[in-house]
Amino acid sequence: MEKLGSIIDNILRQHKKRIEKERIKIEWPKLVGEDLARRTQPLELKDGCLEVAVPDGAWAKEFQLREEKFLDMLKGYDINKIRFFPMPKLFLGRKV
Repeated sequence: MEKLGSIIDNILRQHKKRIEKERIKIEWPKLVGEDLARRTQPLELKDGCLEVAVPDGAWAKEFQLREEKFLDMLKGYDINKIRFFPMPKLFLGRKV
């Protein structure tokens, strides 16, 4: 019979990526700061690439130029690239 700890470890390994993505979403304002969090929203984490929504194309270009700064903020996560996507509908009604 398998020990409970071993079963839990197997489950966690299977869902590590999903857990990591949700952890980033929850901790986003703390990780990048409130000001940047108002202008960004993490979406997906795929193969070490974090996809982040921003209000428009100008913000996407600005943040892409600062990718290294974002990567420094996200040390400790399995992220080696960040892609910023303009998604204005996500930011309607928000002060950015």
